[in-house]
Amino acid sequence: MLAFGSEKRVPQFSDVPTIAETVPGYEASVTFGLFAAAGTPGDIIRKVNADVQEIVGDPEFQKKYLERFAVEPVSGPLDSFAEYLRKDSAKWGEVIRKANVKLE
Repeated sequence: MLAFGSEKRVPQFSDVPTIAETVPGYEASVTFGLFAAAGTPGDIIRKVNADVQEIVGDPEFQKKYLERFAVEPVSGPLDSFAEYLRKDSAKWGEVIRKANVKLE
């Protein structure tokens, strides 16, 4: 491996640098999340989120399914994920505009 696009080094591959160590400010990582249809009742969304947080927070689950693929779970309130997606969309939208990328 040459480098990771994450902000910090991946613990499982601590000898592999990040791209940001050469190109300051660089960050391009993969994000996974669950989404619900518009209008899904809030109590259902909160229940699913609580269940997912419990599963992802389980050390055995992390060891078996996340660590081997260098996936690092990020927990927090539902609003923080929505805010992250807004910022990420704006960041990549700016990259697309500056590069003048067009759909064909």
